[in-house]
Amino acid sequence: MLCSLTATADGSAELLSLKNALENIPLQKILIAIVVLAACLLAVHLLLKLTDRLLLHSKLDKSLHRFIHSIVRILLYFLVILLVCGTLGIDVTSLVALLSVVSLAVSLAVQDLLTNVAGGAMLMNTKPFKQGDWVEADGVQGTVDEIGMVYTRIVTADHCRVNFPNSKLASAVVRNYSAMGKRRLDTVFHASYGSDPELVKQALAEAADFPLVLPDTPIIRVREYADSDIAYQVSIWVTPENYVEAGFCLNERVWDSFRKRDIEMTYPHLNVHLEQAK
Repeated sequence: MLCSLTATADGSAELLSLKNALENIPLQKILIAIVVLAACLLAVHLLLKLTDRLLLHSKLDKSLHRFIHSIVRILLYFLVILLVCGTLGIDVTSLVALLSVVSLAVSLAVQDLLTNVAGGAMLMNTKPFKQGDWVEADGVQGTVDEIGMVYTRIVTADHCRVNFPNSKLASAVVRNYSAMGKRRLDTVFHASYGSDPELVKQALAEAADFPLVLPDTPIIRVREYADSDIAYQVSIWVTPENYVEAGFCLNERVWDSFRKRDIEMTYPHLNVHLEQAK
């Protein structure tokens, strides 16, 4: 509380000092200051155009250009204020002290915002994902809908919007399922011990042959000899956008393929054998 009161008192003193300095400025200095201001504004305009041109030819993400442009503009206008005040004969150190008090209060108020902006800049520079990618972060899976400077919006499969603060997302482990252009779908099916394994593999290969499956697949192997059946694993490669639909399609086709060959798709059960007493 004491620090706050001291800062307020110092700010009032600087404002009073600035007011007294402005009242004693001669007309000649005011005219010179107007010329300096016009020249500075022209220079700011040219420098901002140069900055935009450099950003356009840089490798930085386009969504980061606006943020950098704003920062450069604020810094240039701050320098313009210092130059004009110096021309008017105003003590620049007093103005810097006043602005430092204001900037400190603003920075404390928007600390979380600045942290998220820094996280957004990191995401746009490292590019762990892009708009339209299917990702998983903090237990949430979905499509990247928008990458902002403060939040990144992800839309889940059930069309629920999740806004991730960029500071959290920049430090999280993010799985990008779209980055490699394809994704492997592993599915396990069960058949009885009475079914010929080669016949089961043939049925699974036929079921896994449909347009959504990428070339050089499927891969079919015996996964496990379980208590009630034999488990077979079918691995197919699909594009990320077809991952869910391909899983549904494979399940439906396996049922038809097994039924056509009289292959029993078992479920957990227990065989009890009764022997007559001798």
